[in-house]
Amino acid sequence: MPYRRFKIRCLGSGFLDHWLVEVLIPVFVAIACELVSEEHREDVHTLLRQYGFTRIIGDVFESLSFRPEALPRLKRDIDRRTDSYDKVRMYQYPLDGVLVITALADKKWRKTKLHS
Repeated sequence: MPYRRFKIRCLGSGFLDHWLVEVLIPVFVAIACELVSEEHREDVHTLLRQYGFTRIIGDVFESLSFRPEALPRLKRDIDRRTDSYDKVRMYQYPLDGVLVITALADKKWRKTKLHS
């Protein structure tokens, strides 16, 4: 299960003045793909299963156990298996406390953050 580290400072005396707490926060990631060629579709679907995603319907995958630290590597791997006609959208929540939508179109990644 993914986690985010938080530093908590305790006000008090003694050896427990400063300590770290690791808080487990599930990170939901959903990926929707619109892949033009069947070869790209099979390559990306295999890649997503290797990363631990489960296929929900059609070209939509999701995972509750994805580590946010692995997102740059996943984006790079998807980019290598697609061309400029393919489109991929990733929905990540919570990532730094906000909903993040990352989209690949025309071989460029764009990120949108939605704050509450």
